[in-house]
Amino acid sequence: MCLATTCRAMRDRLLNNCLVALCLRLSCRNRLPSGGPPPITARHQADSLKKEGIEPVVFAGFQDTVQTRQIASDYDVIIHTADSFASDACKAMIQGLADRQQKTGKETHFIHTSGTSSLGDRPVTGQYLEPRTFSDKNDIYSYECEREARESYIQRKTDVAVFETGVELGVKTYIVMPPSIFGIGRGLFNKLSIQAPTILRSAIKAGQAEVIGDGKAQWDHVHIADLVLLYELILSKLLKLAHGKQGIFFAETGHHT
Repeated sequence: MCLATTCRAMRDRLLNNCLVALCLRLSCRNRLPSGGPPPITARHQADSLKKEGIEPVVFAGFQDTVQTRQIASDYDVIIHTADSFASDACKAMIQGLADRQQKTGKETHFIHTSGTSSLGDRPVTGQYLEPRTFSDKNDIYSYECEREARESYIQRKTDVAVFETGVELGVKTYIVMPPSIFGIGRGLFNKLSIQAPTILRSAIKAGQAEVIGDGKAQWDHVHIADLVLLYELILSKLLKLAHGKQGIFFAETGHHT
């Protein structure tokens, strides 16, 4: 599914076009923003969107970085919720936004969805221990660079690529780092996340809630509806928000073990 917001009220101030890269994990509250067709990879999904009055573009997938860049060049804002591991695709989308910026002379914006595992330690195995609480007011960019230099992790590598490609090409980037997402989505496709249902199925099978080891392993969580509201808020405040290496946004409403 996709994260979406209504762009009409902002159109004169900021947006001519807003692309939402489709994701089959999150929730779509509203119809896609006007401006252009969303790119998707499955024709049955395209048929469902057409029934909602949306004309999508069916494309090969993020491995086709040439087409990804070309599609991105038609938009001023991209909300990317599809794949936090797709480093080359993210670069291609930012390059497309840079092409758009050169063509129109208008600012372009890339809102990327990452995850808190980029910052996580490993208290269960004990292979990496760093019991600290992060704030999105911290210098997360420098921290990720330091961690990536010690041990590469594809999602963290993608975060750094988003930071650096945006700075290099003059495209304003923003990274949202949700933890475990729970709740039932209201979109057309996938309505459940992965982690919460897995934990619940395990508890049902065992007849009780289970804890691994001494319970030191903890994970924050956020409800899908709250997360969607954060994206809406970021989109509505783009002209005023910190971006690039300072443009990190956490989303959590509690934690579990």
